[in-house]
Parts: sequence; structure tokens; C-alpha cells
Amino acid sequence: MIDDAGDPGPQKDAIAASDQRVTPGRVGAIALMIALALLGVGITYIVIALNPQSTFGLNEVIVLIAGFVTVTLVLYLGTLILRSLDLGSPTEALGMPQGSIRALIAMSLILIFAIVGFVVLKSGSGDPGVSHGITQAQIDALRADGTKITSQTLIDVPAGQPTAAPGTEHYDVATLQPLTDDAHDFALQLLSTVSTLVVAVAGFYFGAQSVSQASKTVQEQQALLRRPAITAAGSDMIATEPEEVTDTTEPEVDDGPDEPEVAEADSVDDMTSEVPAPDEANMPTGEAPTGEAPTTKGSGLGQPIDEADDLGAGFEEGDQRDRPNG
Repeated sequence: MIDDAGDPGPQKDAIAASDQRVTPGRVGAIALMIALALLGVGITYIVIALNPQSTFGLNEVIVLIAGFVTVTLVLYLGTLILRSLDLGSPTEALGMPQGSIRALIAMSLILIFAIVGFVVLKSGSGDPGVSHGITQAQIDALRADGTKITSQTLIDVPAGQPTAAPGTEHYDVATLQPLTDDAHDFALQLLSTVSTLVVAVAGFYFGAQSVSQASKTVQEQQALLRRPAITAAGSDMIATEPEEVTDTTEPEVDDGPDEPEVAEADSVDDMTSEVPAPDEANMPTGEAPTGEAPTTKGSGLGQPIDEADDLGAGFEEGDQRDRPNG
């Protein structure tokens, strides 16, 4: 008898379905976490605004912690959305589909390198500047020093004033300090690093996909190679029929109980020789031991009995009994 209560299959399926169900309580919990995250971001902004010139690195630490918490909450929010779309995977990290965390890590690494590179590169370059009312000779001197002139605007002479002589005009100039040698070298290294990282991540994903596809192809080929052998073996077993064994022997006819066979004796001596010798232990008194000829009472010791005469006399007596009187 099978105990249906011991089979936890349907119960486990029901529990798994209830675990993946998006309930109002879970939605409220996620909303509360998002509200707390926004509150943390607001507090972080206030702290940084009140201490703009902090020399202890407090601002950077707060930004890092707030960023980590925000990313975590965003991931959980993405998990909730995926579960609501029946795309979640409870056995994987954060309940996301397989490979999602690796993809996020790869994209985050690329993004972090790019952001850090841009910030450092920007800090290594000079700040933009604006110069008012400088002459062309001064502009040429700035260019000779390596300053980059981004814009140059002629200042109009007010009405009623004499026009400026050629070469004495005044300009408003926007300048940009050139990159230092260190900033230039760092920019080259950053470009090489980001390019290598992008190529490595792309190669990893495309390579992993190629390996999995190749493995799947090999398994399919092996399955196809095994299938003809199994089919051929099965067809041989079906085609081979057992041979019928024909019994050519005739059945024996039972004529009744077997009669004892009587061996024909060539002489009386043969008959006497075939008589079994009596057991010496069970032999009655007066009989000769085994291997010695029997003797009759009154005869000499060692003289053999004439068995032929006795047998003939016995036959004659039997014939006389069988004959009717008269």
C-alpha cells in the first residue's frame, strides 16, 4: 500500500509557487527599503554640503557606503520585477536568472574604470579660464606658453570714441590649460586598460557561449552515433526468431511393468555359478562357508553334490503331482 501522505512533491511545488509569488507585504517591504535609501541619500547630501572642504575623506566614505546600499536595493527591486514576470530563479544569487550577477559585475567594472578615469583625467587637466580685454600680442604669448584658446571675441569700441589702431584691438578670450605630461601618460594607460577590460569581458562571454555550444553539439553527435547502434541491435533481436526444435524420436509405448529378464544358461554349471553365495554371518548351521561347495548330510567332506540329478528328480516329482490320478 502506497502512502500518499509521504509524497511531498505537490506540497513542495505549492511552497515553491508561494515563495515566488509577489505579495503585497513584499511589495511594501521593498517600498520601505527604497524610502530608507532615498532618506540616506538625502542625509548624505546634507552632510557633504555642510562639510565641503573635509580633509578626512569623510565625504568619499559616505558616498561609497551610500552607493553600495543604493545598488543593493536596486538589485532587490530588479529581483522583485523579475519574479513578477516569472523570470526569477530562487536557486541563483539574489534570485536573478543565471549569469545576471556576472553580467552586472562585468558592466560595473567597466563603468567604474571609465568613471575613475574621467575624473582623474579631468583633474589632471587645467581649469578653463577667461581673459577680458587682452590684445592680440598677449593672445600670441598665451599660445606660445601652450595655453589652448577656445574662443576669441573682439570687444566693440563704444560710440563716440576713436577706433583702435590695427594691432591694438582688445579681445575677450576663453582659455584652457593644457594637459601635463603625467596626465597625458595616465590618459593613455587608462584608455589601454578600459579597452583591454572590454575585450576581456566580451571574449569571456562569447567564448563561454562558444564552449557551451560546442559541448552541446558534441553531445548531440554522440547521441546520434549511439542511436543507429541501438536501433541495429534492436532490429537484429526482432529479426532473429528462435528456431523450432523438431523431436524425431518416437515416443516409447508403455507395455506394462517390466518383466525380469532371464539369462539363458549354456549349462548347469553356468547356472550354479550364477547363484549368489550366502552371507557367512547369516549362514545356518551345517552350511559351508562362502567359496566352498555345499555338502549333504552323510556324504563325505569335500564331495560335491550332484545338482543335476537333484534338479531332474525335482522336475519328475512336479510332473507326477500335476498328472490326474487314474
